[in-house]
Amino acid sequence: MNEQIKLSINHEKLKECGLSFEKCVKRKIEVQDHIQLTWIEYLKYIRPTLIDACWESRKAFAEKREQIRQERKAQRDAEDQKYVAEHNAEMEKQIAAAYEVIRNGGTLENSDVSIYESRYNSHTYKIVNYLFRQHGINCPIKTQGWINERLSQVTVTPEGTVNVRFWKTKNGKCSEKVFDCLFELVRIVRAENQKETQK
Repeated sequence: MNEQIKLSINHEKLKECGLSFEKCVKRKIEVQDHIQLTWIEYLKYIRPTLIDACWESRKAFAEKREQIRQERKAQRDAEDQKYVAEHNAEMEKQIAAAYEVIRNGGTLENSDVSIYESRYNSHTYKIVNYLFRQHGINCPIKTQGWINERLSQVTVTPEGTVNVRFWKTKNGKCSEKVFDCLFELVRIVRAENQKETQK
């Protein structure tokens, strides 16, 4: 390889370049910076005694870079956990408010609730469908679709009766099955509440 390289500069110029190159390499070794493989190859011909130090410098640089990568990853993970915790806490407040309406009466807006597993992985439900799922209420797919697209509010009286408000379309009518599911939800939630208060 060395025989194939033809230098068109004089001996003094080569010596001058070699000295400045060597200083540059030594500076990189001192600060444990990355040293290119081509530089190490060149050092074989001008300063072989620096080669071991160059490999040590490369190794130290790689370890520092990995440490920085791990620290940044830990920081991102902590930020993601905080994001998830904050958004799930907000969802828990929505759910708690919904249970309050079901237990004591009031109006429940059929808003979206999002459950976050990670910053980029979440599941969004209409709150009424979410409560049906949580309590194992068998709501038909067609009714779930109607709840998603049409149901606006659910009003629960203190006595446990239910009224709904929904977005009406031409020739559209209220789902009948939704009342069966809502009455079942009210019954289950209030029964659970009674058990808790009796403890």
